[in-house]
Amino acid sequence: MEQLKAQISDVSSSETAAGQIGTGGFRVCNNDDSVVWPMKGIAVNLQTGVAEDGSIVGESASKFQDALIARGFKPYGVHVLLNNHGHSGCAVVDFTKDWSGFADALSFEYAYTEDNHGKKEWFAESGEKSGVYCWVARADDYNSDNIIGEHLRKIGDLKKISDKLIEERERQEKLIKNFELELEGNKRRLEEMVRRYEETVKIPVVVEEKDKLLVQTYNEDHFRKISNHYEKVESQLVGQREKLELHEKELAKFQARFENDRKMLAEEKEKVEAQVYDGRDALLVAENEDLRKQMAEQKEEKDELIDLLVRKEHMSNIELQDARKELVMGFCEISGRYGDIAVKRVGELDTRPFLAAMKIKYGEQDAEDRASEICSLWEELLRDLGWHPFKRITIAGQLQEVVDDEDEKLKKLKTDIGEGAYNAVANALMELNEYNPSGRYATSELWNYKEGRKASLAEGVSSLLKLLKSAKRKRV
Repeated sequence: MEQLKAQISDVSSSETAAGQIGTGGFRVCNNDDSVVWPMKGIAVNLQTGVAEDGSIVGESASKFQDALIARGFKPYGVHVLLNNHGHSGCAVVDFTKDWSGFADALSFEYAYTEDNHGKKEWFAESGEKSGVYCWVARADDYNSDNIIGEHLRKIGDLKKISDKLIEERERQEKLIKNFELELEGNKRRLEEMVRRYEETVKIPVVVEEKDKLLVQTYNEDHFRKISNHYEKVESQLVGQREKLELHEKELAKFQARFENDRKMLAEEKEKVEAQVYDGRDALLVAENEDLRKQMAEQKEEKDELIDLLVRKEHMSNIELQDARKELVMGFCEISGRYGDIAVKRVGELDTRPFLAAMKIKYGEQDAEDRASEICSLWEELLRDLGWHPFKRITIAGQLQEVVDDEDEKLKKLKTDIGEGAYNAVANALMELNEYNPSGRYATSELWNYKEGRKASLAEGVSSLLKLLKSAKRKRV
């Protein structure tokens, strides 16, 4: 901190010394002088001329600023002063508001004074004036009744150099005081941190053992929750599977019995109709009418039974779908893939061929952004129900829907990006058309990766049971 005070004192001393620059006893600036602050330079006798319309034109502000910079000066800006006739031949040069701007302004004035083009030479009554004359704006310039004085009074204030030095010193001392207060606060905080650290390092073993115990307890509790959930799902799946198998057996028996009764009724009907058509006896007609009523009643009973079984089958299918969703959720909670049965996002676009193509076309730097943009467009197109790029063909005697390779969008994709991207879109289209044609969006399904098809519920349950048994053995 004492070193910082010494540096500030050195800066003030150098500023005071800078105010005494000069040669041959000529004093450029003294601390008691009043100058326009921020520091301003005055330039007069800039080259001018008369335009065709009679107005006065001359050197622009930017051109004059470039000329000053070329001579090694550091102007912050230049303002050419204009009067009623146009260019006045005068300009005001801006310097920065800090002490470096103060030094730059004095160097600017000193250079022109040494070149006999300063303020003293400009106001001398003898001698021809040629070239540009420059000096630092002081009190007499500020108070002058001309275009220069008017401009200076608008943009600056008169300040004594000594007053500016006092302001700077007060600011530095205030800054030092704030630094000292902050340092003292930091010291107290450091001492408090050291005290707390010393207290903390006394019990590292206890803390470490506590952390281990917490981690072990959390892991055991988490595994127990997962095991209980899987056992519950397993029990539900087994019960639903048994219920479904029972319904299937009842439906099969009923269908066989219904088919047999239908054949018998058809035979009886043919016999009765034959007897009626032969006209053997009017009594047979009456008996036939009774038989028809009996058959109608039996048919109504069977229709009601069929309707009941259909509703039961529908409820079983709903329960089966719910069980399948639970099974998918169970597999999703297991990170990674174990065995041939796992969850797959059916209908999801494979982005790898797009990324590979973009790396070849645009290089590693832009490939990922380009591929992401193109994949987003194709994913949106895949969800568009209005786009149906399929055609029907006969395969093995059966009419099937396949991707239409003559579709204009797909042909352009193959030409622009390549075969890999085309195959990725075609595969996504086929999966969406097969597993979710009404929604056309990717869904999570149990998948048999070994055979490349949708896995059955029984396969999913069997695979999940194996995983649970394996997890239990590892736990033991």
